[in-house]
Amino acid sequence: MILSFMQLPDAFVISFRIVTFEKNKMVNQDCSVIILAAGNSERMRFPKAFLKWKDQTVFLEKIIREYENFACPKIIAVINRNVHDLYCNYGYSFLQKAMVVVNPHPEFGRLSSIRLGMEKTENSKYCFIQNVDNPFVNGELLELLYNKKNDNAYIVPMFGGRGGHPILINRPVMKLIGTIEDSISDFKTVLSHFCRENAETRDEKILLNINTMEEYQLYFADGGGGSLTD
Repeated sequence: MILSFMQLPDAFVISFRIVTFEKNKMVNQDCSVIILAAGNSERMRFPKAFLKWKDQTVFLEKIIREYENFACPKIIAVINRNVHDLYCNYGYSFLQKAMVVVNPHPEFGRLSSIRLGMEKTENSKYCFIQNVDNPFVNGELLELLYNKKNDNAYIVPMFGGRGGHPILINRPVMKLIGTIEDSISDFKTVLSHFCRENAETRDEKILLNINTMEEYQLYFADGGGGSLTD
């Protein structure tokens, strides 16, 4: 089904995710994920959400699939208008598996997208914050972070003494994001008010961000991750 809109309010929800899980698969009912895909991709000069991962799979689709396989019941993708329009034009359908929010002002920064997405987390106790430019997330990493969840600290994956993505925040952090002043635009400033717990991993790809065409070609030039969408 192709989604189209004649008028778009400042921030709006496109679709709601309807998923049937296998009977023997545990649903992680207390967590959500906010996938940040509203940036203008100025250095890439192409929306990162539609960079090819493998075959006809694109970054945003691959990330949604990982969280779906993890049985995360609330998958929230925050996108900009350009991503929305390209999604409709390409005829994709993978966003039907997510709750989608369009950020009308991506120039306000990443925290503005997190705030919009946070409005849709409802009663979730924990929330992953996932960047679209790190599509290497996998179930093993999500399990590592989720198993360390607690109410006293947010969780950051670590490799070689460096923090990576995604991170897992708890309800206290989520509540503060919903009440902060508009003048605060840096997510790190919000996190500085809370304790941090590290989760060591052997997965060095937690450190990667695909921000330029050179970086994309470095990791995907062999065809293992595909090429740009035609």
